[in-house]
Amino acid sequence: MQDTRLLDLEFELPFLLLALGLLLSVGFWLVGMFTRSFQGYRWRITVAPFSFAFMGVLGLFATVRFKVEYLSDWLSNSPLLSPHFELISLLIYLFGYLIFGALGCWLAVRVAHRLDRANTLKTLYTVLKTKKQD
Repeated sequence: MQDTRLLDLEFELPFLLLALGLLLSVGFWLVGMFTRSFQGYRWRITVAPFSFAFMGVLGLFATVRFKVEYLSDWLSNSPLLSPHFELISLLIYLFGYLIFGALGCWLAVRVAHRLDRANTLKTLYTVLKTKKQD
């Protein structure tokens, strides 16, 4: 009987990280709303942990499908790589999780930065208009 504890861990861990990313996003949102030093970065630090975890889970699913469809037969038939099948699978899944998570985080932070900047500029222009009217 083959030991599959490692494969069980690699499917449970991303969902735990997704829940942790959601909790970190809520925590960072609270910090950004109620502290002056992080007020300019509140949306960027809010979307970063959740988007990394969410896109990481989606990337994990994509790499699992890629490995199952294209690499499983080759890995299991190779005499050199077949003893390390679980380790290679874990590395492929981790690579997919990290790459897709980083790309999703980067994209979300870029979008949040533009939205936050537009909101900040709009607020500054309304303050400037009210100062000119007084």
